[in-house]
Amino acid sequence: MRERFKRTSLVYLPEEMPTSPPKVSILILTYNSLTRVGSLFKKVINATCSANEQYTNSELVIVDNASTDGTLEYLLDTCDKRTRIYRLRRNTGYALGNNIGSELIGKDTDYILIVNDDCVLVPEALQDLVKFAEKDEKAGVIQGIICTYQEFSREIVQCKGFFIDFLGFSIPRFLGFRVNEVPEVSSYVSYISGACMLIRRKALEDVHGILFSEKLFAYYEDAELCMRLWTRGWKSVALPVLTSYHRGHATSPPMKYYLFRNRIISMLPYFARYTSLKPYLLAFTAQKLAKLPRYFLSYILSSLKGNNTENIKYATKGNLYGLLQRHCLKYLNEVLGPHVPLLLVPQSPLKALKKAITLSLLRGEDPLFRSYIENISTLTLTDRHLRELPTPFLVKI
Repeated sequence: MRERFKRTSLVYLPEEMPTSPPKVSILILTYNSLTRVGSLFKKVINATCSANEQYTNSELVIVDNASTDGTLEYLLDTCDKRTRIYRLRRNTGYALGNNIGSELIGKDTDYILIVNDDCVLVPEALQDLVKFAEKDEKAGVIQGIICTYQEFSREIVQCKGFFIDFLGFSIPRFLGFRVNEVPEVSSYVSYISGACMLIRRKALEDVHGILFSEKLFAYYEDAELCMRLWTRGWKSVALPVLTSYHRGHATSPPMKYYLFRNRIISMLPYFARYTSLKPYLLAFTAQKLAKLPRYFLSYILSSLKGNNTENIKYATKGNLYGLLQRHCLKYLNEVLGPHVPLLLVPQSPLKALKKAITLSLLRGEDPLFRSYIENISTLTLTDRHLRELPTPFLVKI
């Protein structure tokens, strides 16, 4: 027998070769997190370290935005050797801080998992997200069900992905539902929540490796990323599995203004580039012009009340970015692909204009506005729906 093995160079192979799972880099950005997030931050780190330990081919990368409250010292005392911790010399903000983190991650990483410093992972989150990603090679960004963090959680859904309509509204899917009320089916969505999002490294490289737009300052970075990827055919998918608990926070008047402004900055390049979207530009513009004075005035008054005149300068500059299209995210001209990002639009431009006028007169608590949002929030889009679209990925409702 030995002689035969020698003559034929036969080597014994087991039936199933042990293979290493795809490499995942978990990225967390911190800034005075012990003060801002409190005791929840410690739960976030413990849960993330636990997920990192359970998954055999992962690393935890933490970028600290020049914290001064002991956050960095806590991380150094708590995290193990599989964690790489970097401290920036100044607070660079959310987008740039995460971009620096993504650049520090090695090229051998297959997926990047963004986790906010107020988002607690469930133990199986990493395995569930990667398992699906490996089955669908065109899934560029993925999330599961994210519930609202509560001390005594009843597992109330915060979002299962988001849809974006023709006005740039972000509509969270199944907000306020219990987890057991959410259909057990995956859905394509306009974008994935940045609180806990798995990003395929190959998809990111397809848009020149740009993670978040640093022009936005605050809010809508996750939406802008996913819209960019949709144009290249990289899909955003929401899974029917619970992956995390996210606290989040109420939006102050200044932040509401930035959210409103960033919708303009993010959406205008798409209206300018894609012929199928141009008929809806009038409705978009009408609604934004109707709402702009109220948001801008609220921002100015809030800044004056807080004696922060520097904010007024940023707000004015932001309006110029938003209203002058040639200044909007210039790099998009080089990275956008042939497809329209997944957006929800009315059946005709005329209906869009009527809807825009109606919605501009309503506030968030108005029953008509809430009805509009709720009807969209339970929408599910499968492969069949995408195949039937006359214009990928423009969904008429």
